[in-house]
Amino acid sequence: MKSRIWPWLILGLVVGCHKEDDEITEGDMWIYANRFFDEAAARNIDLDKSTLTIKFVEKEEIAPYAGYGTTNPPLVRIVKDFWTQYNNTQKEILMFHELGHAVLRRQHTNEMLPNCTNYKSMMMDGNQFIIYGSETDSKRQYYIDELFNPSTPYPVWSGFMKSNKNLVLDNPTVGWTYNAEGGSLLTGSIEDDKSLRLHGTEAGAGGQAFWRLAIPSEDFPIGSTIKVTIQVKYLNIVGKGAGVTLQPDLTKNKYFWTATSLYGGSFVGSNSDWQDYELTLNCYPSDEPEMFIYLYMNTDSTGDIWFRNIKVDYYN
Repeated sequence: MKSRIWPWLILGLVVGCHKEDDEITEGDMWIYANRFFDEAAARNIDLDKSTLTIKFVEKEEIAPYAGYGTTNPPLVRIVKDFWTQYNNTQKEILMFHELGHAVLRRQHTNEMLPNCTNYKSMMMDGNQFIIYGSETDSKRQYYIDELFNPSTPYPVWSGFMKSNKNLVLDNPTVGWTYNAEGGSLLTGSIEDDKSLRLHGTEAGAGGQAFWRLAIPSEDFPIGSTIKVTIQVKYLNIVGKGAGVTLQPDLTKNKYFWTATSLYGGSFVGSNSDWQDYELTLNCYPSDEPEMFIYLYMNTDSTGDIWFRNIKVDYYN
């Protein structure tokens, strides 16, 4: 699935077109799709598959991809010529990956585990078949857990967290910029306690609204782990919600980012007092992209959210 510039907006936008036709789903694809929904149910996640379409297509329709998952309505297209050549494990990985896009609304991420050898997620861009090799592979359970919960603890085979802690930013109150673009009706303000607020009284037509802070790339050694800690509270957030992302200059490394958001937003609901959250990004890459923190609210949402006590460390 193709990446876009603003990962949180993708969670709410139509990212593909669905052509109404009478084409009937073929082959054994639903065996693996139903397995995906069974795995969700086993984790007490209730997903609706009533509007899901899965179908074979010609290579040219989704080239250069073997599969392509889109939302609104959920649609998975698979190249039949490729599918028939895959073994059972490869079929499972491909179907789970595309349903990650189409049903879970997850995006590609090329984050690594602490050992800087294994990818963190089967939502990686590229050859997903390298993540595990069989249904009895010890790595399989972790990758399916992570698919449904990106905050899944690291497995024992993934290496150890680096221990040499270095402070980069401690509650920065300058350098933040507020942006409301493309029809967003959200507003941003800095409160008396220096917390950053996003406020919405009316859902906008689109665009994006966020606070952004640049973190200079020279602060991070290649291979280091970046950790962001933050306190968040919110009030009466309705819609797809709000979240926090740590991501690079996407013109340099468009698939290397981490977020608190799953299913459209981490922060949705009537009321929450201050709570602590953290984002951890392993293995800062060799192309040394400049990193940014984004504090955002989806533009179809209303309510209030505040962010404070933001801290950035790296470990090497």
